Amino acid sequence: MILARRRSEGTVYTGFTFFRKVYQGLAGFFPGVMLAYIGYVPNVQQAAGTLEGLRQLIFLYPCGLAVLTALTMGLFYHLTEKNYLKIIGELEERKRQVSPAV
Repeated sequence: MILARRRSEGTVYTGFTFFRKVYQGLAGFFPGVMLAYIGYVPNVQQAAGTLEGLRQLIFLYPCGLAVLTALTMGLFYHLTEKNYLKIIGELEERKRQVSPAV
């Protein structure tokens, strides 16, 4: 269902850009924090606990987050074929109602 009848591309793009910048900052911050947490020291041989922590950071945590994302999408994102066709129909109707620019 389309709720607004106003064009809001600028607002959407501004929000997208803002959150992209926030996530880019976090993407630089969190790896450093996690490496410090597991005891990583650059340019030396790593302890067994640090190596295990690296394995978890590389494999277990991303897999867990992927499963959590899939479950969240499955539970809360309900875009059925019927809803999709309804949205497409509303968009087509709007296109027909708009008169060409003079």
